[in-house]
Amino acid sequence: MNQIRVESLSIPELFSLPLDIPEYQRPYVWTKNEVLTLLNDIYTYQQHPQEEPMYYLGSIILHEHDNLYSIIDGQQRITTLAILLHVLSSRQEIFIEYHSPVSMENIQKNAQIIREFCTEKDINEHTLQHINVTLVITQQEDDAYTFFETQNTGGVRLSGIDIIKAHHLRYIGKDSQNESYARKWEQFKYLNEVTRLLLLGRRWNILHWEKVPPKNTHGDYTREKQKKQIIIDEFSNKTLNGHRKIGFQQVQLEEEYRMLHLPPYKLALRQPLYNGENFIDYLDQFVSIYQNIFIKMDDLPEVYVRFTREVIDVEDRTEFVREFYQVVLMSYVSRFGTERLIEAALQIFRYTYVLRLQNNSIREKSIPKFIQENHFIIDEVLTCYTCDELMKVLQSFEYDELDPTLFQKGYAADRLFGRISEFFRKELKDKALTAGSAYDKWLCKNIQTLVNQCNVSD
Repeated sequence: MNQIRVESLSIPELFSLPLDIPEYQRPYVWTKNEVLTLLNDIYTYQQHPQEEPMYYLGSIILHEHDNLYSIIDGQQRITTLAILLHVLSSRQEIFIEYHSPVSMENIQKNAQIIREFCTEKDINEHTLQHINVTLVITQQEDDAYTFFETQNTGGVRLSGIDIIKAHHLRYIGKDSQNESYARKWEQFKYLNEVTRLLLLGRRWNILHWEKVPPKNTHGDYTREKQKKQIIIDEFSNKTLNGHRKIGFQQVQLEEEYRMLHLPPYKLALRQPLYNGENFIDYLDQFVSIYQNIFIKMDDLPEVYVRFTREVIDVEDRTEFVREFYQVVLMSYVSRFGTERLIEAALQIFRYTYVLRLQNNSIREKSIPKFIQENHFIIDEVLTCYTCDELMKVLQSFEYDELDPTLFQKGYAADRLFGRISEFFRKELKDKALTAGSAYDKWLCKNIQTLVNQCNVSD
């Protein structure tokens, strides 16, 4: 690392610098808890200043360029202190621009919290002269991010998604295009869910199988850190240099191979990804798919919407199976769009939810084991050339014996069975028959009948 210097400054000295928040930084997200913790620390120091000559607030990482100091790490603390100075009616002017609506909303909320605190406890503006920060100032942006990604400074720690956001927006540059992609990113919803499904779809791969850390870490710091690092590895460290906006998909050639048919979505789930625009376009596509088929469901068949609401969205000890179903269906839509969506959803449900019917207890590790023992279904979806080919694969799947004791009243399998029966508005009258292939035959028959009805109505 070259041209790195370290300085120790007071808060007023810090705000005398021309500070800048890069477009690709995450919004200001401190909540009441973080704000009050900082205020109470400052107030406690103010009550006993003789015990310590300075109150140390930690380190802040800045990138010096073009007569500006871009805040790489420390934005949350700096913004909170800027609000505090404003509330205290400091005559020191602070020029930091915020573009995110999330930042603006949180600044307004926290300003009110700080006003109420200062009214009650009377923080002295002079105290800020005795608050010290250590600045790590770099001339190269990459050096700043090396510190940023490895140093455990104070404040709300960055998630894996925060880090991949910063990584890719940095590659776009500092023009209007960067601002456009930064605004696009801020509008993304369900990023945790989508990146999780993409991680599963890319890593549960017959040719290059890689483990995926558990979704639920139960407060285990080591496992949580591992989960964060794998997200960074998959969507930041493994993405390719260059600025190629490139998509990979199978195409169809018809009429003497002259007529070209492109799939509805241009970017394949497992395609190689390039830094910058290409990755953000990829994420944008799958956020759109996720919202369309699982959340909004605008303009989708009523039967599909009812099935999703009445069967899939009921999280009755089905968390891991539901995620399995979602990654397979999202893979399907990325290949074939919403063509034959009802049939695909029901057949994928039949394949994935058998786990809930076969087991009283399902662990997260049960899912990859089932995939490896049963056709590597995601690979089947992503490599079939036509819907017909894929439907034959799904229909050929056969159930193992189902344990009739799991269908006792009150068991999760029995409750799921009840929701399926209600959806089809039919019942399998003799539940003892679930111990063989009768249930699967019943389900296949009802799926085909419903698909035929939908085709007629279309």
